[in-house]
Amino acid sequence: MNHLHWPRKLNHAPLAIRDFTELIELQKRLPPEKQRDYFALGYVGLGDSYVKNRDEGIEENLAKAKQAWERGLAECPGRPELLERLELYAKSADKAELIQFIKDLRGLEDPVDTDLSRVWVD
Repeated sequence: MNHLHWPRKLNHAPLAIRDFTELIELQKRLPPEKQRDYFALGYVGLGDSYVKNRDEGIEENLAKAKQAWERGLAECPGRPELLERLELYAKSADKAELIQFIKDLRGLEDPVDTDLSRVWVD
């Protein structure tokens, strides 16, 4: 998550992509009874990382972001964070609104969400 909030020009997005990809793979290895709704956040972060990685190829990375969010929605149906991003993706050809949304949400000046209440399990 930390890599996701660094400025794009410092090129932390590939590190975020790697970390979120590994996280998702770890989550998938858990048995069904250990799967949690908040696992969707890995897909949210992966897609957001691809949006921030657009200096490495805008069309390819935006398409990968969409794929990550769609996979997340297939694994975790109805998650509003994923639905919101896919809706923004579909809105315009140049994806300007989506890019601005991610920029506003995932900037260095924006605090990293450290609220663990949604991941605590009884």
